[in-house]
Amino acid sequence: MKIFEINELINYGDKNEHCSWIIYPYLKEIIKINSTDKILDAGCGDGRLSEYLNHKKLYAIDYDISNIKKAKKKKYKEVKAASVYNIPYPNKYFDKSFCVSVLIYVNNIDEAMKELMRVTKDEIIITVPNYKWWRIKSFFFRRYRKIRKNGLVEYNKHHKIKLNEKNISLSSGTLRGLAEKHNLDLEIMYLSNNFKTLRNLFGNWLASEVVGIFRKNAPTRIRTSITTSARLCSVR
Repeated sequence: MKIFEINELINYGDKNEHCSWIIYPYLKEIIKINSTDKILDAGCGDGRLSEYLNHKKLYAIDYDISNIKKAKKKKYKEVKAASVYNIPYPNKYFDKSFCVSVLIYVNNIDEAMKELMRVTKDEIIITVPNYKWWRIKSFFFRRYRKIRKNGLVEYNKHHKIKLNEKNISLSSGTLRGLAEKHNLDLEIMYLSNNFKTLRNLFGNWLASEVVGIFRKNAPTRIRTSITTSARLCSVR
């Protein structure tokens, strides 16, 4: 049985032989950032977000030591080894927090969300791969059927991570559930790497990636519009 590395099939953001597109330039387009904002990259990986934001007040955490070493060479003000369950910063320290393709590793999403809310004043930006699109692809591609059956395995120098269908079965519904449970305003954007207009129009099923912008201090809004890179749909 072939074991698939997670980077081979998830739009994880690192442009290498396993990944067909990079999500970070899209995030830079759709997220408004002020020069005075303090920003957290929660689960920073190797620090790719810093290459696109290039922000003077960008901080990072990650639990993996090998990732920390790589991220410290990037454009962060500070990088710390920490879990998303226990972020070593005071309450409301950051204006915005990014959590890019991290929830697939998180066993308790609610606890992670509570901690992100604690350290963030305004916006929490969370991205997840769209599992509904994976399911559709599994009808046409054998390797996606194997993933649904056998799960995913990620290797690095220090440990092995096995992700089952529960870990990767994330979608816009996951983000809506978080917004409702924690009483947050939510704006959903759908991103796709090709055939954007068509796929993002039916983004709930066809988009590659789902982006949720959670706002702590915003009024409830319902808004739908289409851009070249994303479909926006605020929900509550």
